[in-house]
Amino acid sequence: MQTVFDTLRPVLASKGELTQVFSSIISNSVDAMPNGGRLQIHVSEPNAMEVEIDVQDEGTGIAPENLLRLFEPFFTTKGNLGTGIGLWTAKQLVEKHGGHICIASNIAPPSAGTSVRVVLPFVPKAAVVR
Repeated sequence: MQTVFDTLRPVLASKGELTQVFSSIISNSVDAMPNGGRLQIHVSEPNAMEVEIDVQDEGTGIAPENLLRLFEPFFTTKGNLGTGIGLWTAKQLVEKHGGHICIASNIAPPSAGTSVRVVLPFVPKAAVVR
């Protein structure tokens, strides 16, 4: 399936930094679904100023006591398999460009899963050079 977002305007961020942000988020989603599940990515323009990227999984969810710590450096729920810097780095990179990141999660089956929203501002129209 191919999806083209012709109407979306550019954001000011490096390709490498955005790759790092979304690689971390998607990797966490995949890790949370050891028995498989659905991973959905939605891109939308909630207003003329920013773009929202929502990554939703059907994983095990994140315990409420861990939600507040997810962006702490070196905090991990993966034991020796995690470094605890993925989401911390993602948050730093998103905020560096004037955006924000938030996470909502549910651990109760059958609606368990996590949603990560990344919001980035568009480049002002006057600054776009074509």
